[in-house]
Amino acid sequence: MPNISPRVVVNMPLPLVANSRVIFSDVNYETAAMASDELSYNLKSIGQSLMTILSTYPAQRLFHPNFGSNLEMYLFDPVDDLTAFNIKNEIVEALTTWERRVLVTERSVSVTALLDEESYFVDIRYAIPELEEESNITFNLAQGNMR
Repeated sequence: MPNISPRVVVNMPLPLVANSRVIFSDVNYETAAMASDELSYNLKSIGQSLMTILSTYPAQRLFHPNFGSNLEMYLFDPVDDLTAFNIKNEIVEALTTWERRVLVTERSVSVTALLDEESYFVDIRYAIPELEEESNITFNLAQGNMR
């Protein structure tokens, strides 16, 4: 008897942009699942993935205990250049391990200690070979949150 697998059809709305090429999509975290905003595409999808990796600490995700990064462990260290260097290395390690769609290098990540604010300014520049595009994410990293 031949092995016949059932066909699965997923009805996903695609963006209505002329000449756009959708390669990556994911649930849009910024909406309450309304109409065509239910999904995010390409650059936005990958940006959400990067922030998910950086804001998830290992052992937080069930059935995937190594997923994420250890950024929070550096937030109780003194705010200085050495800790900024360690945060930078942690970001590069986490993103190269968990997000294979992007190219991130030590030179493409910048972490600056903001002594007066007791936080760090993070700028991550990354390339997406399949889309032939580059993008960046910037945020402040402080105890309790990524802003």
